[in-house]
Amino acid sequence: MSTSSPKWSRKSARRASGVLSAALAAAGAALLAACGSGGGDASIGVPPGQGPIAWGAQITIASGAASAPAAAMDTNRVATVFWGQTGLTGAPAGVPAVGAATNTTGDTWSAAELVESLSVQTDASSDALRELSALAPVTGAVALWRRERSAGDSIRSARREAATWATEDVGSAPAGASSLVFAANDAGIQAAAWVESVGGVPQIYVSTRKLSVGTWAPKLALQQNTVVAGSSPTVAIDSDGRVMVLWVEGVAPNGKIRARGTDLDAGAWGNVVFVDSQQLDARNPRVAALSGGEFLAVWEERDVGSSVYSARATTGNRTAWVANSRLIEQNTSAPVADVRLATGPQGTVYAVFTQANGLWLNRYSGTQWDTAATQIGASIGGAAKQPQIAVDRTGNAVVVWVNTPTTGNDDLYYAYRPAGTGQMSEAFRLENEAGAAVSPAVAMSPNGAAVVAWLQSVANQTNPNVVARVFRP
Repeated sequence: MSTSSPKWSRKSARRASGVLSAALAAAGAALLAACGSGGGDASIGVPPGQGPIAWGAQITIASGAASAPAAAMDTNRVATVFWGQTGLTGAPAGVPAVGAATNTTGDTWSAAELVESLSVQTDASSDALRELSALAPVTGAVALWRRERSAGDSIRSARREAATWATEDVGSAPAGASSLVFAANDAGIQAAAWVESVGGVPQIYVSTRKLSVGTWAPKLALQQNTVVAGSSPTVAIDSDGRVMVLWVEGVAPNGKIRARGTDLDAGAWGNVVFVDSQQLDARNPRVAALSGGEFLAVWEERDVGSSVYSARATTGNRTAWVANSRLIEQNTSAPVADVRLATGPQGTVYAVFTQANGLWLNRYSGTQWDTAATQIGASIGGAAKQPQIAVDRTGNAVVVWVNTPTTGNDDLYYAYRPAGTGQMSEAFRLENEAGAAVSPAVAMSPNGAAVVAWLQSVANQTNPNVVARVFRP
């Protein structure tokens, strides 16, 4: 568990007294009014009233974890954290299992639950868990992961059913899989996409399900040009059950973003379409659902005549995308990386990305992007990486990221953007352990509660712990 740091307390006090602008003070006051109490973060020594979020204590929920956690926060403000771990109680020896713990109030987490443990390997050590993700639509918390085996990979899912976890096969990949992504909506529609080798050529596959039907549909190969390599899939589902998958087709310097969508009620996938036919070496797409069958795409694209990748965006649907994409960052001399999207209310989408060691946010407000991206955490120095973002249904946003300082171990930071002010808070440190923090995951409930989980290195321990903090306004 974290303890207060006098050094951090002095630093925070100086920052609070000399750096906070009037706008940030207004943002903090608005949030404090919403919380009904002081917003200080005593566990890291931030003076009362200065921290934008009153996080609960840092709690270790799994010791010696083997994989990065995934986090979900449901409509009842129940936080669930999933992780992969060898040696979980109830699992066969040497087999990595999926575990979960829940938090309903305060700083009390449940004992670790065994969600799933499968191995068909003669040698269990070759069975590994990869790409674990979690969501919490109104139908309940659900997790997805890839179980990697020498005999072929399997995609698996789990969802809460009363006091137990129901696990299911999503699809199998005899030649191996990678790049697993997941989406779900409140109507019980889920979709998973991944890369799978076919005849030595990586191809994009998808599987969908309706909870009302009860099983995942057989996997479907999305690419229509099967002689070109596919990579980097991303998937989104709108409130009406329309599914959209984007991916990169081709390899650098000829990668192009393709899209293919379907309405599950109509039951047919559209044709593969260009997201932007003028792309020059595009990569790492992200997609978010808007409304009325429209989607927003953001990706990294190499600038003409250079080796620098910028962040570009456009909108579209299953039949066509707007041809002229928009540049959403300003510095075209430094490459963009780590783009992440989160959907807010009334057609808003928040994008965070790293560039020139800094962290930036831009917001799409239904018809257009903010005029300029906002830098987050400029005062802390170092290099930002692994950003994650969550947004609630009123537009409150939490951004967490790992910061590599000039010297020392990687630290975890967060910043908060209250919906009422539209101003991003300063950066605050989220953990205060001596060891490095890595692989953060963040989730918010529709009404503003949040959970953050990450891997925390601990002295004299070979593997890191899974730790978490919860905020309930």
